[in-house]
Amino acid sequence: MSNFLAIATVTEVLGQMILTAAENAIGGQTVVLNKKRPEDPAAADSPNVYVYLYQVTTNGALRNNDLPNRSTDGRLQKKPQAALDLYYLIAFYGNDSELESQRMLGAVVRDLHAHSILGREQIRTGLEGKSYLAGSDLAEAVELVKFTPVSLSLEENSKLWSILLQTRHALSVAYQASVVLIESEETPQQALPVSDRGVTGIPFIQPLIEQLRVLDNNGAELPINQAIELGAALLIKGKRLQGQVTQIFINDAEITAASISDSEIRLIPLADPLPDGSALRAGIKSLQIVHSVPLGEPPETHSFSGSNVFPFPLRPMPTVSMQGSAVRIRFAPKVGRTQRVFLLLNELTNNPKPKGYRLSAPKDNGITDTDVTETDTIDFPTADIVDNGTYLVRVQVDGAESLLQKDAGGKYDQPRVTVP
Repeated sequence: MSNFLAIATVTEVLGQMILTAAENAIGGQTVVLNKKRPEDPAAADSPNVYVYLYQVTTNGALRNNDLPNRSTDGRLQKKPQAALDLYYLIAFYGNDSELESQRMLGAVVRDLHAHSILGREQIRTGLEGKSYLAGSDLAEAVELVKFTPVSLSLEENSKLWSILLQTRHALSVAYQASVVLIESEETPQQALPVSDRGVTGIPFIQPLIEQLRVLDNNGAELPINQAIELGAALLIKGKRLQGQVTQIFINDAEITAASISDSEIRLIPLADPLPDGSALRAGIKSLQIVHSVPLGEPPETHSFSGSNVFPFPLRPMPTVSMQGSAVRIRFAPKVGRTQRVFLLLNELTNNPKPKGYRLSAPKDNGITDTDVTETDTIDFPTADIVDNGTYLVRVQVDGAESLLQKDAGGKYDQPRVTVP
């Protein structure tokens, strides 16, 4: 790395290389070296060479090599560096009858091709007596600067002279100096050395959830696709379910397991609120198993692999009654203010064309107190909406729908409500 004097140092040492080559090319005559934009020195008594830095760009390969250089709290961890490419235009003026410009050009191209890398000793020698470059540390940089000729088309050459330089064209050649690394003067905080080192080898085993079943009060599996409701005891079936540390999550809440094996995990009954204190709402839920491993001293648990995310509906459990001209539904679990809730009514009749209604819950699910976020009761007005009759009742909460019960003959008969 090098400091902010690196660009000027490259220009100075490159100019000295070019001056030496040019003077040797024309028999040791004095050559005037100009480190500025080219201009026609028609009145000059000696040949002139211009070394002009006309463009600076970021180096595409190393521009982000130092990122990130700060920690998440903004502290500097390592010195930032800027990676730059420098573009030089070298223009030659001399006695055209003796082809001095062309002779100097040939000698400069020869020397830059033969010595295309800027050497450390060459830099130190070139800085002797240059007080304005005192403090330059380019000679100690890890990355050495290399010179490469730049091929300019006739159009690019024309634009360079007529638009950028706005002077008469002269015999010239362009070179790229790459890469110049300029380092910040900020001092990063030095971290403490590692006191202990350890290596832990762990085979990557990813758990797989294949089924989610419901258990009865005796712990036996109920038929597949049994409704999952509040209070249900769940059985997870799959492969590679047990890890060193096995965690089960419904949404973001960790659930307690009654037992864990490689192919089955039995959960304690679902309760509201969840073990982390968050509310358990009806709707579509996600189930995932996460394997963690203890690392470090003292051991600290780190997540290692996770299963597929298994979606399932947690169905609402409604209790139905009439409250005046409204159908009152009591919900288990409770309903949140922002949940989408609908009441579905299907007429219980022998009429071949029974009536059906889909009623939306009132705004904010009937919650009027701004400090309240949940409710267990919602009234659905039916006046001038629902015709008199007896109806089967279902509710939907965030896409999860309650179930109907069947009588001995296999027909739906509960829950029901009579709208007077």
